[in-house]
Amino acid sequence: MKNRKTTIAVLAASSLFFAGCSFAPAQNAGTETVQKYAVSESFWKSTDGGKNWEVKDQSSNKPTTKDLDIVNLAVDPANGNNVFLGLRSGGIVKTADGGDNLEFTGFKLDKTYALAISPANPKTMYASALFEKRGKMVKTVDGGEKWDEVYTFPTDGALILSIALDRNNPNTVFASTSDNQVIKSVDGGASWKKAYKAKGPVVKVAIDSLNSDLVYFLTQGGEAFRSQDGGGSFEGMSQAMTAAKLMSSGYGVVETDPTRTGTVYLGGKQGIIKSSDGGKTWINMPTLNDPSTAEVRALAINPSNSNEIVYGAGQATYKSIDGGNSWTTFQFNVGKIINNIEYSRTDPSVVYLGFANK
Repeated sequence: MKNRKTTIAVLAASSLFFAGCSFAPAQNAGTETVQKYAVSESFWKSTDGGKNWEVKDQSSNKPTTKDLDIVNLAVDPANGNNVFLGLRSGGIVKTADGGDNLEFTGFKLDKTYALAISPANPKTMYASALFEKRGKMVKTVDGGEKWDEVYTFPTDGALILSIALDRNNPNTVFASTSDNQVIKSVDGGASWKKAYKAKGPVVKVAIDSLNSDLVYFLTQGGEAFRSQDGGGSFEGMSQAMTAAKLMSSGYGVVETDPTRTGTVYLGGKQGIIKSSDGGKTWINMPTLNDPSTAEVRALAINPSNSNEIVYGAGQATYKSIDGGNSWTTFQFNVGKIINNIEYSRTDPSVVYLGFANK
C-alpha cells in the first residue's frame, strides 16, 4: 500500500528546541569544561557479561525529561558503543560512547514504542511512536538526522507495538499493532501487507536468527503464535505447551537464540520456557525468583555463547552460564522495574539494561 510520507527534520527542530541550553561551558584554570545534567538512574551497563552493573545517568545536553522511562533499547549491531533509548516521554536518547554521555536527540515524536536497527547498515533505523495523537512508523537512513514516515494508521488510537528486522534480509520488516495485526514489508517499509489478524493486540514479534521463515509473536494476553513460512500462515503453540504441562499464556517476552536455529525463549508471569525445535515442544527453565510475584520482563542471550543468559525481574537481574541450570543475582536500588536487556554484538562482555516506570 502506498503511504503519504512525512519528513521529520530533526536538525532544524533540534536547533530550535535546544536553543541556548544544550551545553553550558565553564572556564576552569584556562580549560573549557562541559556541564553535564543528571537524569534518573534508568540506564545501566555491565562490562562483565551481566555480573555487575554501573549506572549511566549523565546527559551531555539539557534533558527534555529527567525521568528516563525506557520503553525500548536498541544496540548498534556494528558498534556496541552506539545505543538508542526510546522513552515513554521525551523522544529518543542516544549515546556514542557506551553510555558515558547521553544525548537527547531532536526526535520529537512521543511514546517511542519500538526501535529497530538494520543489521546491514546501522544508519538505517525504524521507530514507532505517536505523532499528533496518531500512531506512525518512521525510518531514517542517515542515523537519525531526519526521519520519513513509512506507515500510518487511518485514525487515532492504534499503535505499532513491535518492529523486527530479518537479519538475513534486512529489507524484510515485521511489525505488530495494537489493533490485532501483524504487518510485513519486503522492501524496507516502502509498502506493506497484512500477514495476520489476531484476536487481540500483538505486542511482540521475533524472527529466528538463521531461518527467516520462522517467525514468532505474542498477543497482549501472552499467547504465542508462529509462522513457518515467513508470515504466509500462522498457528498457535498453546497445544504444544499444554502437552508439556506448561501454561500457554501469560508471556510478555520472546527471544530467539542468536546462534541456534529453532531455539526460542518465552518469559513472563509463568517464568521462562524454552523450545529447541521451533516451538514444536517446550521445556520449563526454572527461574531463581518467583515469577508470580515478579514476572520476567526482559531476557537476553549472549550472541557468541548460547549457554549464557541474563534475565530481569522486578529490580534484579539473574545470570546463568550453564544454560539456565544455575543463576547468580544482582540487586538494583531503583524504584522502577527492569524492562530491557541487550547484549553488544561486537563485545558480548558488554550488556545494557533499561528501567521503566511501574
